Amino acid sequence: MAIAYTGSKRNYTELAEVTSEIYANTGTFIDGVIDIQEGHKSGTDVYETKTSVTMTALNTGGVTTTGNVNVQVQKTPVALYTYNYEDTIDDNVLKGTMFEKTMKGGAYNVVSEDFDKKVLIYLAPAIAADFASKVWNGATAATKTAIAALTPGAGQGFISAGAQALVAAMPTTLFDSITAKLLYNDSQSKVVPGAGLGNYVKVAGTTITAANIAAEYAKIFVASPKEVLLNTDP
Repeated sequence: MAIAYTGSKRNYTELAEVTSEIYANTGTFIDGVIDIQEGHKSGTDVYETKTSVTMTALNTGGVTTTGNVNVQVQKTPVALYTYNYEDTIDDNVLKGTMFEKTMKGGAYNVVSEDFDKKVLIYLAPAIAADFASKVWNGATAATKTAIAALTPGAGQGFISAGAQALVAAMPTTLFDSITAKLLYNDSQSKVVPGAGLGNYVKVAGTTITAANIAAEYAKIFVASPKEVLLNTDP
């Protein structure tokens, strides 16, 4: 029996599984490297404290005012940033593919359940990966300008030319990364309170190579405050 067919043809042999890009599981959020505080609006007050004590000789008399116990509390309002990840999805382009098989009948039913399960599901990890990268690398245009305007210097209390170059090379983003915030912030708990250079510890070093990596990282260890090195809090 002869079979007559009119119309275009295409190969219906297809792999059922969709090869996807693999996103690294970032420890930034999964491992709790960053403590996320939710449920706040911009301008929320954040309190910081500093405490120092000085030992003195035994005194069997009454307690006196010595100034040897110093407790400081500072309040800094935190400005929050807002941003979107948004777009429209045109499922019409999926017609003629394996995903059309799960579209319901009717001209307006163009949503593919198979596409949602095998492709669209990767939107969330893609957003997480992009956000995580910006948490560590990026600065707003205003912060870049402010850091570039600082006077560089070799000693502590001055930003280094290398740090300025680092920020200048960062991608311009909608919020400041942790790196940028360390270098420039408006904390009231700094040596010089308010907007300006952060209290970051400057370590003089050179380009890291296989031959000097141990020595260079040792410099960072030595320069780190003991409160940080000995902190046992999770």
